Amino acid sequence: MPDTWPSLLAELGAQLTDLGDVVFADATESFATLDSHSVIMPLAQYGFLAVQGPESAKFLQGQLTCNVLEVDAARSTPGAYCTQKGRMLTSFQLAQREADHYWLRMRSDLLENSLRTLSKYAVFSKAKLAIRDDIAVFGLHGADTSALLQSIFGALPQGINGSIAVGDSLILQRDEGGTWFECWLPLAAAHAFWQRCRAHCGAAGSDYWRWLTVRAGLGEVSAATAELFIPQMLDYHLNGAVSFKKGCYTGQEIIARTHYRGQVKRHLLRATCDGAAPAAGSEVIDGSGRAIGNVVDSVAIGSERIELLVVTGDIDLALGTTKLAANDAVLRPAPPSGQ
Repeated sequence: MPDTWPSLLAELGAQLTDLGDVVFADATESFATLDSHSVIMPLAQYGFLAVQGPESAKFLQGQLTCNVLEVDAARSTPGAYCTQKGRMLTSFQLAQREADHYWLRMRSDLLENSLRTLSKYAVFSKAKLAIRDDIAVFGLHGADTSALLQSIFGALPQGINGSIAVGDSLILQRDEGGTWFECWLPLAAAHAFWQRCRAHCGAAGSDYWRWLTVRAGLGEVSAATAELFIPQMLDYHLNGAVSFKKGCYTGQEIIARTHYRGQVKRHLLRATCDGAAPAAGSEVIDGSGRAIGNVVDSVAIGSERIELLVVTGDIDLALGTTKLAANDAVLRPAPPSGQ
C-alpha cells in the first residue's frame, strides 16, 4: 500500500518532476484531445495544511482574506494569506472536513512557510496546525465525471466551490456545469480510487490541470511568486476569495484601501507566446525594457505555443510590445476560452 506520493505515482505509471509536476512517460494525447473526454489527474503539486480545534474558525477568520464563517459542510472557498502589507504569501482552497476542522489545499512548496508563519499566531488560540502528508488530491474533468463520482461516492457537491464529505474523502466542484472536480482522499485509498476512475477515464499529468486553471483565469501563488501580488492583482476580489465585510485580518487595511480607492494598476491577464514556457515569477517587460509585471503560471501547448497568466497593465499587452524579460518572447492577448 503506497504511503507517499512518489510511491503512489510509481504504481500509477507516473513520475514527479523536480518542479513538482506529475508526468506520464507514455502520454501522447494533446490537450485538445483530452478536452474531448473525461480525464483523471494526480495533483501532487498540492498539499494540505490542517487547522483543528474549538477556535479554528475564529483563528482563521482573523488571518485569511476569505470569510471562513461562510465555509461549511456544503461550501468551500478560495482564499489567500497575506503579509501585513497585503502581499500574498499563499493561496488556497479552504474546506471544512468536519466541525472545527479545516483543510487548506495549497501548493506543496508553500506548506512549510505557511505552517511556520501561521503558527506564530495560533499559540494565542485554541487551534492546532499540522501538515497532512497522508492526503492525496486528484482532479477530474469531463462531461461524464459527475456521473462517475456519483457512482463511487453516492453523493455530489452542488455548484461552484460546492463541497461534500463522504467518509474520509472530500469532493469539491470547480465549475458551475459539474464537469470539473477535485477529490481529496487518504493516500491509503488513492490507488483503489484511481483504478475505479481509470475504468472510465483517460489519464493526464498535472500540466493538463494547470492548463485548465490558466484557461479559466485562476491564478495561484507558488513559492516562486510569494509576496509578488496583492489579491486584487489575481482577481481574488471577484471570485469570493476576499471578503470586504468580515472585519480585520492580516493585510486587510492595505487590501481594503486599495479596493475602495481603485488603485490596482496591474491585473491578471491571459496571454500566449512562442518558445519555452517561462517560470512562474519571471519578469514581464515593456518595449523599453522596463519591468511591468510577472508571470503567474504557464503551460506548453505542443512544442511551439505557450499559454500563460501574467500580472501586468491592460494597455501594455494590447500594444504588442510586452515581452518576457528572459528571452524577449512577445506576449499576445489569449483568445477567449475554448478557441
